[in-house]
Amino acid sequence: MRNRIGWRLTRNGVLAVALVALAGVAGCSGSGSKTPHKGQAAELLRWDVDDKAAMRKLPNDVVSALYALNTDATGIAYGSDGRLRVMTAYLLRFDADRTMHATDISGGKSVGWQNYGLVAEPGGTFLTIRGADVLRWRPDGTSQVVAAFAAADRRRGTAVPASAPIGTVHASYTLRLAGVRPDGSLVLVDSDVVWSLKDGRLTRLLQLTASGDKENSNTLMEGGAVNRSGTIWTASGPLHAQTLAGLRTVAPDGTVNRPALPARVEGVSEKLASLQVGWLTDDGADGVYAHVYSPSNEYVLHLRPGSARAVAKNTHSPSVDRCTMPHHPVDAMSMPCTIPREITYHAGHLVAAGGADYVLTLPLA
Repeated sequence: MRNRIGWRLTRNGVLAVALVALAGVAGCSGSGSKTPHKGQAAELLRWDVDDKAAMRKLPNDVVSALYALNTDATGIAYGSDGRLRVMTAYLLRFDADRTMHATDISGGKSVGWQNYGLVAEPGGTFLTIRGADVLRWRPDGTSQVVAAFAAADRRRGTAVPASAPIGTVHASYTLRLAGVRPDGSLVLVDSDVVWSLKDGRLTRLLQLTASGDKENSNTLMEGGAVNRSGTIWTASGPLHAQTLAGLRTVAPDGTVNRPALPARVEGVSEKLASLQVGWLTDDGADGVYAHVYSPSNEYVLHLRPGSARAVAKNTHSPSVDRCTMPHHPVDAMSMPCTIPREITYHAGHLVAAGGADYVLTLPLA
């Protein structure tokens, strides 16, 4: 079936764009079931930014929203309304009728707009971080600063206080929101510190030991996950090269552990410790799902203390950009194309988006 992208523009403080009827699983022709079952993966949405003829028919803002999803996704979460959101220069909302609605939140800036992490709040709002500011985004696309670090950057490895008002603490590198604990405290990950934030006050949960090797210094991954019990999962290692060997958890009582994992897992070619961690999301219980990869394979693993299980695998190099997903469900352990970078768990299934021109769903039950 040929992809169809419709559009409309409205104004409500910021530009809003609706991308209507992107081709999805239910809208494609072909034989066989279009509903994925446990152990399968299927497209929720598909588009093609390399289809120049189709792109020329769309307004620049629509094209920009699609490109942003392909290249600049920095957060993913389900809202209290049960709808998926993805954070880019646009705040994207995916509806049950397979439409994508995009609100431009870049403020017209080509740089400095990046928002990192996305945490849903009960009332339909979302939290993210931009620079040193923690922002709350409303459904209409307007925002407010709810907390802010001191503006000046802190050198990685510099000591930080055990607890202090957020406005007196300097952050280093890029801050990310990792999630929220049952007590309502936000979890923020700096390049070398895991913080909790509640009532305007930061509490240091973990700080990595400083290293004199600037190129390969021990650094936390960009983000992490918080599971239902409030345990935080993240990983440390050289900059942009954190592996499962550096996996760490922070329990609600403050205990920091390196969770034991098996050396090898069925369906995974490599030793687990060698796999690089790209994204973590909670599993709705006591573990996490991890998007991990090697130079030749990528996987989604279900991790719990002492155990690991592969739920998806792409046997083609993640560096291969162009690949056409079939219009029917496929075996999740034999994915023909890359798994989109960002994953989130919701109501018994995973959704993957960002870094590809499709959104995938993977039922887990």
